[in-house]
Amino acid sequence: MEIPVRNPRTGQMDHRVAVTDTATLMDIAARLRLAQKGWRALGLAGRVAALHRLADALGQNHDDLAAALAVDTGRARIARMEVDGVRGSIAGWCAAVPGQLPEAWIPGRSNPAIRHAPHWVPYDLVGVISPWNFPLAIFTGQVAAALVAGNPVLAKPAEETPLIAHEAVTILHEAGIPRAALQFVPGDGRVGAVLVGA
Repeated sequence: MEIPVRNPRTGQMDHRVAVTDTATLMDIAARLRLAQKGWRALGLAGRVAALHRLADALGQNHDDLAAALAVDTGRARIARMEVDGVRGSIAGWCAAVPGQLPEAWIPGRSNPAIRHAPHWVPYDLVGVISPWNFPLAIFTGQVAAALVAGNPVLAKPAEETPLIAHEAVTILHEAGIPRAALQFVPGDGRVGAVLVGA
């Protein structure tokens, strides 16, 4: 099944999005859960390094991303600004998460003499449903936050902005984010409802 996509500049239905069926989505979710240990095993430093490579790849593909974003949203100038901001967002998550996920022994709050070592366990799977209004910035921000924390991600981008999601996921995979850690499923709200239950 496919759904039409309206071009915001022309008003024409000039693109179509394949809708992921329930069986396919559930199969992808099961495979991501099985592969979670491999992504987690990279450790925080390995995942941060992978996301830095991703940010570099997004910068190298700036023009292609901005072009796809401009077609999806009808906003050429803002599209370029959105692509610029994405690298900063990823860098921000990479800088913030190590402080949020300490791995060493730390003193207790009520009694500093009693120390504890946290044990952080990622989720088996994180579902991301991103909106249409800033489809690259919000999509990559949600995905980067989940990935750096060690979670595999199954993402459903907005059906109104399908080109940028496909372009971004392709770049993510080419930059070294494995398919075993990130997949996306195109479709409308029905696909989102299945994803929430997956």
